[in-house]
Amino acid sequence: MIIREVLMEIDTAKEREFVAFWHSEYRKAMAGQKGFVGAELLKQQEKSNSYQMLLRFRSSEDAAQWRESDDHTRLGPLLKEYAAVMELRVFDLAEW
Repeated sequence: MIIREVLMEIDTAKEREFVAFWHSEYRKAMAGQKGFVGAELLKQQEKSNSYQMLLRFRSSEDAAQWRESDDHTRLGPLLKEYAAVMELRVFDLAEW
């Protein structure tokens, strides 16, 4: 399993709009992708405009298919419009 962590600082004037967009469009589009396992949007307690997306896919190939999809091509730039800062980290699930 691959987990993509995206850290974002959202313009405070657009937070409600961002959260609505994430749930109604972005996550919904991801959920239809091959290999999609799950996604959460977390809001930091200490810094109210700081968010974390956790996106889980079965494999790196499945995550790449999402990034190359028509939905991501259309929605990715819209997501970036909300973020003043965006940082991506990619993890493999540590299994034992």
